[in-house]
Amino acid sequence: MPESSAPREESTIEGSPPCIAAAGPLALELDTRPRERFISGRGAEEVVLSYELLKRLDVELLHPSLVNRVIDMLSSCRLVGFDYWAVSGFRSAPEQQALYEQGRSRPGNIVTSARAFQSAHNFGLAIDFAHDRDLARGGLQDGWSPEEYEVLGVQARAHGLVWGGDLAFSDRPHVQLPGYVTATQLAPLRAVYLDAPERGRDVRSRLRSKLQAVWLHIDTGDAAFA
Repeated sequence: MPESSAPREESTIEGSPPCIAAAGPLALELDTRPRERFISGRGAEEVVLSYELLKRLDVELLHPSLVNRVIDMLSSCRLVGFDYWAVSGFRSAPEQQALYEQGRSRPGNIVTSARAFQSAHNFGLAIDFAHDRDLARGGLQDGWSPEEYEVLGVQARAHGLVWGGDLAFSDRPHVQLPGYVTATQLAPLRAVYLDAPERGRDVRSRLRSKLQAVWLHIDTGDAAFA
């Protein structure tokens, strides 16, 4: 795998392009905690509207800096008439490995070149989006033509995020924190994750405790994150 780009993340969602991976056994759920905690400098109403576009994900399994930057990014996209719904966030290592094996040792088409722990999604550092083609209708009217994600790219860059359309293997609906694009960059996070103790009474709590150890490593001691 070349170190100049991340392993390509591709789709298992019917009707979407090969770049969005569906939630698996650790189902991504709607976080019901007070949304005001995510306000990041914009008006409360505008931020809550943007947060609605994340409601398909469990934001507590995503790095807080990613969530805050993405909310601002989505608000900026909305100002120019574009809504992007988050459709894939955290992905567990077993889910990632299952995607990798599809089309290889399991039935189906090849959908990714990233093994377990070789995707920013595995550490809560990335989100994949779908463009809503019809804002007048309720819900998501998803569109996947490449040009529909130009605004996403412009605003992702403007908010200090990496846009998948800029990677060697283009993945236009993909947005993530900088510094953790290649397998080499992600390898130290794998070590932190595996070494971190599990704390909590349920699977989600134990998982989140390990993710928090990774995020602390990023926030306090890793120069790759800016």
